[in-house]
Amino acid sequence: DTAMGFDGVASFAIATDARALDFTATAAFTLECWARREAGGASYFQHLLSNVEGVANNRDGYVLYLLPEPAAGQTARSVFERDRPANDLAVNGAVGSVSTWAHYAAVFDGASAFLYVNGTLANTAPALGDLIPRKTPFTVARAPGGANFFKGALDEIAIYPRALNAAAIAKHVLLAK
Repeated sequence: DTAMGFDGVASFAIATDARALDFTATAAFTLECWARREAGGASYFQHLLSNVEGVANNRDGYVLYLLPEPAAGQTARSVFERDRPANDLAVNGAVGSVSTWAHYAAVFDGASAFLYVNGTLANTAPALGDLIPRKTPFTVARAPGGANFFKGALDEIAIYPRALNAAAIAKHVLLAK
């Protein structure tokens, strides 16, 4: 088993060359991983993969995260955000069950954002405008600013400098089963 475990409180990973993962302007990219979440954790939002800086409604970058234990009146969900200052965009999908592996793929093709869960398209939306270079690290299992820790395990993390299509994502899920 090569999965990385995260405690939901303090454990995370940082890319050694975050600038290679900025994907500025309208560059296409895909974020992909298998996640097995565990109940609890110190964070309401649990980041899987992120390269974003700023605060809500004034962010730049992208993030793939889970909201596994929502507040009353909300629903549990997985989320892919592609954010520009004054223009946060989120596409939502299902979140995997506790202790069960789920596959998440976030795709930006230069014009639209797509979120796939277990090889099936969950949601899509137009995502216009340019991302600018960031100074924050590319992080795994937490937000670049040091919060929003993921509790569980991540495996087969892949970041592509291109948009994978639905057939490729479905194939990745099928090959892993």
